[in-house]
Amino acid sequence: MRGIKVGREMAKYKVHCLVTFFLLTLPTVTPYLRGDGIGYYSYIASLVIDGDLYFENEFRHADSWHYRNYFDERGNLRLHNYTRTGYVDNKFSVGPSILWAPFFLMAHAFVKLQNALLRADIQVSPYPPDGFSLPYRYLCALGTAFYGFLGLVLAFTIAKAVTDEWSAFWATVGIWFASALPVYMYFLPFMSHAHSAFVCSLLVWYWWRTYPSRVGESENTPTHLYAAWFLLGLLTGFAFTTYYVNLLLAIFILADFVEIWGNRLGRHKGLPLPLLAMFYGFGLFLGWLPTGIIKWVLYGSPFQLGYGDPWWFHDPRLLKVLFSSEHGLWSWTPIIFFACVGFIPLIRRNPTLGWRCLLTFLVFWYFIASYDDWHGQSSFSNRFFVSLTPLFVCGLAAFLAWVREQKRAMALRFVPALIAVLVLWNIGFIFQWGTGLINKRGPISWSKMVHQQFTVVPFEMARTMRLFFTDRTALVKMIEARDFEEAKHYRIRR
Repeated sequence: MRGIKVGREMAKYKVHCLVTFFLLTLPTVTPYLRGDGIGYYSYIASLVIDGDLYFENEFRHADSWHYRNYFDERGNLRLHNYTRTGYVDNKFSVGPSILWAPFFLMAHAFVKLQNALLRADIQVSPYPPDGFSLPYRYLCALGTAFYGFLGLVLAFTIAKAVTDEWSAFWATVGIWFASALPVYMYFLPFMSHAHSAFVCSLLVWYWWRTYPSRVGESENTPTHLYAAWFLLGLLTGFAFTTYYVNLLLAIFILADFVEIWGNRLGRHKGLPLPLLAMFYGFGLFLGWLPTGIIKWVLYGSPFQLGYGDPWWFHDPRLLKVLFSSEHGLWSWTPIIFFACVGFIPLIRRNPTLGWRCLLTFLVFWYFIASYDDWHGQSSFSNRFFVSLTPLFVCGLAAFLAWVREQKRAMALRFVPALIAVLVLWNIGFIFQWGTGLINKRGPISWSKMVHQQFTVVPFEMARTMRLFFTDRTALVKMIEARDFEEAKHYRIRR
């Protein structure tokens, strides 16, 4: 009993540490609306402020480079941005706007209330209720960080169930700060990737929580089974609605169907397997429905997403995705390599979870490698893989647990030190990428990057951090100007 009590106290302590880390990082949240973020954010801004899905005025808030792509020199929307239904093209997913909705509505209420209470004799400029003034952007950026943190907590919950609190804690901290996730949680919060980490973690967590009852390993009522399969479908559909490639997480559930069928449990607890599939499919449909409705309005078809990029399934860039100097997943964020290695001990610990994680990663890897834009253009590491955050946390936890089993005393000192080194290296790398010390697009020079980690970053970071906390707007404008010049000379290549 004493051991159980101590274990619970340790778990509570580690959760408190994660919460503390999150609160300490909140001052770094930057409401910078850049790149593809204007497409994701325009849905909620247009629906609430204008009551429509016509994005011309929203796109005028895009960064300099994207503004030039949308509008000509006279400020008129370029003709290629119109769809055949007369709306403005927006290929980006609507899920992030759905998740931002509570934060956006809070900001909208605040701005309306403030403007109503301001007296004419007080020299205070009211915030315009346009969806793009600071309260809107800042609260939604905080929302992004919050969702990213929730995703990490859910992943930690799964990881500690299959390993131990110590391994799960350090794995969570490592993936949190030594991967691409912090870029999209704090500095580019209007991209969809932190939201993807959350919805995919929620999907995997709910799958993990309900797995025994759904495949006949424990008693449950038909009503509970219907609800579980329906909610799994709903979460899968919403994962797609958040970011289209997240649909590949459905591999977890498809494997359940195969397992049930293979175990000759076709009549699951007296329920036909097709009936369970029907409930899953109905949930999937409802989760997809926001995408279907909006794309039907924009393009005249619920199945037209707006993307026209070619796919190269016969010629995938498998090695480049992992090792290239152009945003290679393992070369830029080596902690993900250890997480992927950890899928092997994870299979030994829990074959059900381990095989699904490995198979999902392999299919995801092939899928991204087949994409024409596999490098993500302006991307820190390979940003597409942020969706697999829960898988990486579990894999890294299994790897750390294996190391601890081999050399317990050494691991207790070595693992935290290794995580700290990887985190510090990643922070320096993010700083170089974010401030333009290395190019955001195309291959980078490894020798230049490594040299600057030791000779430039320590000095430039101190100066930049002062500007970050005293005049963040000026810093963002300076970075945006550098980015605009780089983008003018960049040519997309496969």
